[in-house]
Amino acid sequence: MKKIPTDKTSVWKPLSPELRQRVENYYSQLHVFFDFTLEDAIVGFEKDLDPEWEIAFWEKIARAYTGFIQDGNFTLKKRQQIFGVLFAFSTSKALVANNLIPNIDELTSFELEMLRNLYLGVGSN
Repeated sequence: MKKIPTDKTSVWKPLSPELRQRVENYYSQLHVFFDFTLEDAIVGFEKDLDPEWEIAFWEKIARAYTGFIQDGNFTLKKRQQIFGVLFAFSTSKALVANNLIPNIDELTSFELEMLRNLYLGVGSN
């Protein structure tokens, strides 16, 4: 996540309506896991050097997450672990290759493999 310096000489670029809509879409799917508001997310992307890439990063997680949970009735703890696994996959290719995710006592090895395959099958990152 490459951020523009926050000093007064830096210029933040407002997001286009299309990018704002994309942020709203992924945020609506994942907001329960965030400790920031939609507006905070938008401002963060406005400070980002490459908001398109960053938004695509979160969209990929959101697509895999919603694809996985759509047919299940999962507890909040299990949904948190599903999100955590997808976030870990997004930040570490080694974790994707080896399924090395800590604190996943709610997920079976079969579910982890399904998540891994779903994550690898959605978009490119």
